[in-house]
Amino acid sequence: TQLKVRQVDAVKMRPFTIDGKNDNPAWQNAPQGKFVESHWRKLLNGTTFRVGYDEQNLYVAFDCARDQMDKFNAPSAGKDGRTYGQAAQDELEVSFYIGNNHYYRFFFTPAPASTFDGRYEFLTDVLDPRYGGWNDGWDGKWNYAFNIDRANNRYTAEIQIPFSTLGIAPPKPGDTLQMKLVRLNFLYQSNLLGWSPGGANS
Repeated sequence: TQLKVRQVDAVKMRPFTIDGKNDNPAWQNAPQGKFVESHWRKLLNGTTFRVGYDEQNLYVAFDCARDQMDKFNAPSAGKDGRTYGQAAQDELEVSFYIGNNHYYRFFFTPAPASTFDGRYEFLTDVLDPRYGGWNDGWDGKWNYAFNIDRANNRYTAEIQIPFSTLGIAPPKPGDTLQMKLVRLNFLYQSNLLGWSPGGANS
């Protein structure tokens, strides 16, 4: 089932240091988006998000409900590790399309040093075996943080991605950026949730 076309407004914020708690006052003015379950089954653990930016960075804040938080202890997948594997227990994905068949992806889990990133169709050497596909050996400059809230059966997270990492200029009023957000919750047999501006399965 394809997700419907959606648009979420990003708010301009003052630069701040992310801590994963989503309690920066600027987030209060950011419209909230909501993930949907990819196959329209019963949504067991919901996810909401907000988007913001400053002159140099894009920010996304996530609020992820999760049952059995007393037993939740996501292990680190390491740098460029299998954040999307079942052993990771829970994962968040942020992907971008910036034009000319160029894509970026940034994956992380609520664990220390647990990231996976890559970009697509930037190689120009047709003899390179990675030509025409994802280059997961690429390492971009970005940052994430998370906070485990066991008392309220949830975890929150933030990601900070410099526009320079995406190779684009900071946005101006009225600009749009095509972004896809996904959460993998393996508590319920790979409960896949996501948000997309349309045209892609999540």
